[in-house]
Amino acid sequence: FLVLALAHCGSGRQKEWLPRLPGWPEREAALLPIRIELRYFAVWLEVQKITTPEPCHLWNYFTQALAELQARESWPDLVPAVNRAARAGQAIFLLDGLDEVPGGKGKLFVRDCIERFAEGEIGKLCRIVVTCRTRSYDADYKGRKLHLFEPSPAAARKPKPDATDREAATAFELAPFDDPKKKRFIGAWYKALPELGEVGPTEATQRLQVLEEAVCSPRNEKLRELARNPLLLTVIAHLHSSQRDLKLPDNRGELFHDLID
Repeated sequence: FLVLALAHCGSGRQKEWLPRLPGWPEREAALLPIRIELRYFAVWLEVQKITTPEPCHLWNYFTQALAELQARESWPDLVPAVNRAARAGQAIFLLDGLDEVPGGKGKLFVRDCIERFAEGEIGKLCRIVVTCRTRSYDADYKGRKLHLFEPSPAAARKPKPDATDREAATAFELAPFDDPKKKRFIGAWYKALPELGEVGPTEATQRLQVLEEAVCSPRNEKLRELARNPLLLTVIAHLHSSQRDLKLPDNRGELFHDLID
């Protein structure tokens, strides 16, 4: 969604799309979003037989993938324009799914490549966001963790003279959904389904009300707690909108059994 919103902002629809990113600074509304799925980057590293992390690897992978996409789709050459934007600090790199890279050794190597990229001439100018599930991020991979951008004790004692806010790195854990966010999600879900022709408007309204009650009511504490997780709420909404019976199971085991079935 962030990629979509920033792309619209950068193509002249900032007035419409910036309000959909509450808190996003207006001065950074035109950042070029560059999304990279790290599991594919990991495959590329293996194919290229790269064994040493360097700042250039991530950028080389991206530009090669973009060039191949251009050739396949008969697009004009976008690499020079993207290169100019990145080297001007006008890009945001959204590196998705560090936990999806196979193997502990593979995850650590991709992690090291990201850190080296962040230190390089392009990475140090741009914003970088990396996503990872918390259990993988905190796991012990034979004495190492996936924690990114941790300063060494020496670096912490002697900060760079040219250090800026843009160079600072912070880890955030996504907050669980509260009841208003659940209702916003469910409202959007059952607004989309009639537009797609999957249910009628009357049925959508009825299902919306039942699902809101199921995942927000204190009487359904187990289901209410499960729905605080955005992924599980999506699973619950999938199940609820596809079954005839409006009633949902109230525990994780039955919920997953019904979804698989």
